Amino acid sequence: MHPLLSPHSPVGIIANCTSVEELGNIPALYVIREPTMRYLWISLGWLCVGLGLLGAFLPLLPTTPFLLLAAYAFSRGSERLHEWLVSHPKLGPPIRDWQNEGAISRRTKVVATVSVAVIFGLSLVMSVPQWAIFTQAGVLSIVLFFLWTRKEPEDKPNNTPVNESDRAP
Repeated sequence: MHPLLSPHSPVGIIANCTSVEELGNIPALYVIREPTMRYLWISLGWLCVGLGLLGAFLPLLPTTPFLLLAAYAFSRGSERLHEWLVSHPKLGPPIRDWQNEGAISRRTKVVATVSVAVIFGLSLVMSVPQWAIFTQAGVLSIVLFFLWTRKEPEDKPNNTPVNESDRAP
């Protein structure tokens, strides 16, 4: 049995069971039962939602990573808040894309790339020390490589035909 699933652990399991023993070795999503830790996870979740919302309006602050972190924090602190965030019509799609497919939308990739270019350009203009420029260039290159090597989410089906031959005569 997984060490975090011991009956004496402060961890609860999101599942339709009444005890840890019923799960056996099945991996599950954990929600903390201990009130202090739950409040810390929930607080971290709300902080990340706030930063993610700021990122929607501030071009240099990323939105999606904060929403992913918020989803994780809520999954640890509150099943209800986690479900709210993941099913939210505006905030949920990038989280669901990442959780279901490990995908990042083209728009997110482009916005992140432009943000990285602006930040790097500002560093050059502001005469940041050369060691910091090289460090920043290395880290940002790794981030961009990771970002652009992720697949893009599959298009959601809509009622428009994909091929010309699918169109009604």
